[in-house]
Formats: sequence, C-alpha cells, structure tokens
Amino acid sequence: MRNELGQVGYETWIGPLNFVAHQGSTVTVEAPNRFFRDWINDRYLSLMRSALSAEAGGDIEVRLTLGANAAVAAPQQRPNSAHSNGNGHSNGTGHSNGNGHANGNGNGKASAANRATTAAAPRGDRHPTLNARYSFAEFVVGSANQFAHAAAQAVANQPGEKYNPLFIYGGVGLGKTHLVTAIGHHIWASGERPKKVLFMPAEIFMNELIGSLRRDKMNEFREKFRRVDTL
Repeated sequence: MRNELGQVGYETWIGPLNFVAHQGSTVTVEAPNRFFRDWINDRYLSLMRSALSAEAGGDIEVRLTLGANAAVAAPQQRPNSAHSNGNGHSNGTGHSNGNGHANGNGNGKASAANRATTAAAPRGDRHPTLNARYSFAEFVVGSANQFAHAAAQAVANQPGEKYNPLFIYGGVGLGKTHLVTAIGHHIWASGERPKKVLFMPAEIFMNELIGSLRRDKMNEFREKFRRVDTL
C-alpha cells in the first residue's frame, strides 16, 4: 500500500489506522475519527482489502471501526452546535456558520472553566499570551475542516513527529489561526514542564531575519528560535 500511495499518502491516511483483530475472513481496523473512517471507506478500502487478501492468501473483508477517543475529534464535542454547513464556525446559537470559531454568545457559550488557559511566557521575547478562546475545545468541526483539525491534533499530541512542519492553508476566517493556537495551548500545557511556544506572523519573522542580517546579529536570531520548543 505504501508503494501504491507513496510515502506521504501512506503516512497521512494509513499510518493513523490501528489493526485491531483478524477473525476468520474479517480484519477489523480502527480509525481515529469519523472523517478518517469515511475517507478510507470511500477511497482506500478496496486497496486495503486487496493488500490484506494477498497477504492472507484468500479473500479478506475489512471492518472499519472508530477508536475510543474518536468522540474527542468529532463534531459532538460541542453539543450546542446542532448544525454545521461545512467549515465549523459557531455563532453561539446552536448553529454553525462555517469558520471553526466559537464566539461564545447565547446558547453556544462555553464556560470559562472549559477554555484553555495560557501561562505567562517564561521570557520577555516570547508571546506573553495565546488567545484563550482558540482551543481545541472551542473549535467546531465541520466537513470542510475535519482533516485540518485531525492533523492539528496529531501535531499537538506528537510534536515534531507528525506533519513537521505543519502547513495549513485556506480562506480568511476559516480557522487557521484557531488551530495553530490550539496546538500551542496543548503543547504548552503537556509534559513535565511548561513548553516554550513562540507564535508570530510570518511578516514579523521575516522582519527580524532581515534586521538580524543587516545588524550582523544572526547568532542572536538563531539562538532565539533554538530556545523555543515550538514555533
């Protein structure tokens, strides 16, 4: 399957799947969330069936199931968001209008206790805060952003291992900043020590780079970014 899909395609779609069981002529495979399950079912199920049948020396059927943590990545994580038209922006009334952000008004308002908090940055040259509203808990998942959401969660849970670097693209207001900020929140809070997370617009990064080149301070520039855990 890796030869058929290529390394990137295999790691993106087959890598997150887990082998669960082989009973008789049926193999059970676990997907991390509904989006992955449906995507595999629509596009790669026949290829998976062929590969497994060839290995087993007979016809094999594939049963796709959801992992135990699938609900975390599923749209049900915000019960008040009853409807989604694609990109997951909650307007706080129980409906989704398309962008992946929850504005916390009306019935869609989440309690402050459920929102990710931001610890103070350990150094003055780091961002002192990340937007507290932009957490995974506040991101509303829709059909158009499910893969980006799943990729962001993979990065947050395994930084440096999954999608490194992670590149998210899309139109204005569709939740790109929300997702990368949510990654920052998660990484910051995980592990035995607070992680050093640096969040900055690319324009500022370029300005600092050019300024360091002009002032012959590239060593300082390099050290600044080497000291952070996540950029």
